[in-house]
Amino acid sequence: LELTTLKDKLKDLESFSNAIFLKSNDLKSDINDLSTIESAKINVMLAYTLGSLLYCYDCCQGTNPSDTNSLNELNRIKSYVQKINKIENGINNDKDDSKKRDASAATRMIQFQLLSNNNNSNQSRINENSKSNKK
Repeated sequence: LELTTLKDKLKDLESFSNAIFLKSNDLKSDINDLSTIESAKINVMLAYTLGSLLYCYDCCQGTNPSDTNSLNELNRIKSYVQKINKIENGINNDKDDSKKRDASAATRMIQFQLLSNNNNSNQSRINENSKSNKK
């Protein structure tokens, strides 16, 4: 029962991978349409998927994966995933910082306008008082 389940899963995986590789030209154009960070994510995901499959293949063949460097390759790809996450978190933090700066700038502009309006209304009162005192 487990062997037939494994065979079914492998057939599903094979059909999925064939669909990806047969559409590789479309995949390239789709990736080029994405932002740089999204494109990097997809490329790293595909590399990690292939590395994982190679690692599984090595294990199924009875070879030590560390002898074939498939484990080292997976660790190298993991480092790229971490780099992408750091960059993505940095971008999100920059957006939060800019929102704080924008709120601060908006507060300053509002205060300036309020002070300007206050000064203008005070100046107009002074002008009115001076006109009425002249009469």
